Parts: sequence; C-alpha cells; structure tokens
Amino acid sequence: MRGLEILGVGLIDADINECVLLYTVQTPDPNTLHTANWMLVDWYLFALEKEKEILLNQSKHVVADAWFAKSTFVNGLDSLGFLLISRFRDDANLMYITTAERTGKKGRPKKFDGKIDFKNLELTRFEKVEMDLEDEFYTAIVHSKALNKAVRIVIRKTQNGKSHKIYFSTDTTLSGKDVVELYRTRFQIEFCFKWIKQHLHIKTFYGTTSNAVYCQIWIAICTYILLAIAKKSLGVKENLYIFSQTIGLTLFERESINDLFNNNTNLKMQSDDNQLSLWES
Repeated sequence: MRGLEILGVGLIDADINECVLLYTVQTPDPNTLHTANWMLVDWYLFALEKEKEILLNQSKHVVADAWFAKSTFVNGLDSLGFLLISRFRDDANLMYITTAERTGKKGRPKKFDGKIDFKNLELTRFEKVEMDLEDEFYTAIVHSKALNKAVRIVIRKTQNGKSHKIYFSTDTTLSGKDVVELYRTRFQIEFCFKWIKQHLHIKTFYGTTSNAVYCQIWIAICTYILLAIAKKSLGVKENLYIFSQTIGLTLFERESINDLFNNNTNLKMQSDDNQLSLWES
C-alpha cells in the first residue's frame, strides 16, 4: 500500500555476501505523487539524488530488482552518474551486436546480428562464467531494445535447460561473475526488514502519514532499547529476542522478571499454552 512502503538503500559487499542498510525513505501516498506530477520511478530517483554525493563516494553501481529494469530508471541513473545492475524479464528483447567489419558501401552500417533466442543460444558469441553453482552461466555484451543501449548480460541456464534468468549491467566493463554476485548479494537487504518485523514487532502501521509511521517506529525502537537495558541490568543470559518475546507474553503476570528466567522456575506450570510453546524444544 502506497504510504506504508519504505525504500531501503544499502551497501553491498559481495566478497562476504553482506548488505548493510544505510538509510530508508518512506514511499509517498498516491495523492502526494500526483500533486508532484511524479511517477513512482521519479520518487526513487529523487531518493537517490538526495544522498548522491555520499553514495557515489562508496560506489557508482546501483543494484536493484527486476522492477527497475526500465529505461526511465536507467536514464535517470545515468544523469546522476550511477550505473545499474539488475535482471531482465525472461523474454527480454536483446540483440547480438555485429562483429562484422564495415564494407565501405553506402548506407547505414549494420549494427545487429539478430535477436537472441534463449532456447538456442549461439554459444560462440558468449563466454562461459565459472561460478560455484550447479547452473551454467554465459555472458556477453549485447544490445537491449528496451533500454536502447549496450549492456553486459549473464544468462543463467538451469541444469535441465528448461528455464533461464537474465542478469545485466549497464556497466559493460564489469565481469559476468561480478554482475551475478552483486545481484545475488542484493537480497541480503531483505533481512533488515525481516529483523524489524521480528524484533520490533511492527507488522502493520496504524497511520500512513510520515509522522504516524515514524512515531510508531521510534516507539518500537525505544521499547527495544529499554528491554536491552533491562536484560543487561538483570543479568539475564537468554538472547534479547527470547527476552523480549517472554516479556510480551507475560506482560500482565504478577511475577518478577528474574523469576521468569530462573532455571529453578518451572515455566511449564504456567497456564497459558501460548507462553509454554516458547520454551518447548
């Protein structure tokens, strides 16, 4: 739902397969976008432009999922000084770039050698990419009709040969292996949102305005910090996740926190079955 989404921008380290979240920006609601005469792509570009100097000091490459593989986003990134690594649709319209020498005849020289048939690849035009994965990977520089530019693509073919995925980069100097590893590492940013749902217990928002969303998030963060302080002060050995879950389940119990985590306390004697399941193996 627009107004209840956030754009997460992270920093990827493909060598250790990690993505650290740098900042988030709340997606505007439809009325705000309409008033500004913006499409959603325009908003995402604006969110990157605001932090352009900081981001470009880290990397000029933006890694995004297949939704962003469109000319409006790519052209916007170009104007900001960024290059895109993403994934095409499986039926993307891609053309082989001709390797034939110019004939010197009149007329426009031939640029392309036909559309790529993903079921019957001309492997002589591709270079095999060695990856520590069971599938086969092939890379080449081709022309994208949708983006109207040359791109580095990597085609991932499954072992049975019945399906494929197409990764690409507008930076043709990158190796095929770099393209795949950077795109695969992008998914690590999802664990940040998973952590928010699990540890801050934010599953839904009660309002859609920026003030309502940020208030709820900050209240959840403050509560989490208070729980961390309480855990440390009381010397509880359980991890913070179990500690917060237990406090939430026993919030109205007239029992000291120390007793809840005392090994001598038989937690299975409590009457609430929902609380007991937390401690059962």
